[in-house]
Amino acid sequence: MNTLSARVVSTIDEVGQAEWDGLAGHHVVTMHGWLATTEKSSRLPRQHIYLVGEDEHGLAGGIAGYVDDAAHWMNLDRVIFGRLGVAIRAMGASTTPALVCGPDSGAGEAVLVRADVDRAEQRHIAKSLIRAAEALARERGWSLCFRNVPGGDSLAAEILRELRYLRTPELPTTHLDLPAGGFEEYRRALRKTHPATEKTSPTRGTRAGAWVSRSAWWSTRASSAWSCTK
Repeated sequence: MNTLSARVVSTIDEVGQAEWDGLAGHHVVTMHGWLATTEKSSRLPRQHIYLVGEDEHGLAGGIAGYVDDAAHWMNLDRVIFGRLGVAIRAMGASTTPALVCGPDSGAGEAVLVRADVDRAEQRHIAKSLIRAAEALARERGWSLCFRNVPGGDSLAAEILRELRYLRTPELPTTHLDLPAGGFEEYRRALRKTHPATEKTSPTRGTRAGAWVSRSAWWSTRASSAWSCTK
């Protein structure tokens, strides 16, 4: 195995774009441009942290993460505990502050490794980065969480399971800002701006104007949050 050294940087601009995108592959939300844009334009800025793993051949792996705290409206307590997050914090059992490994927005891989090496070397790189994240979190007194970990036999899931991390389902969350008139006013406006919506929506007793269905994609590609609290 090649010797891997890990360093911590606070902006993706400190990492070469071509090398980082080579790790990200087709995962758009972990690509260099997306991360740089998120850093500079996020409505609710966070402290971003990147773990960069390098060996004699250059960039071998990386983790894009951020520091989560109770001040953020969608903090880790809400991801793990849902509506009970407020009560959890009130009892002094909050998981924040925490180092969250995974993209700040969207669904992308939490641990990136180079694709041009065999599985054993990839595993070595990923585990070294996870251990580096643990050391950083321990040093700063943070909890540690890995978001958007693919289900099945993914490399990250395999290692986190081996290291006895706690696992919790992670589902997409959408917040809808309704007009002053409430949901009915929203539905009326939706019919005017998107007249085809109700025509194509599935009917289950009543038409809803907007709908969400569960796809088989989630049963085979469901992601999880794996956490190790302080």
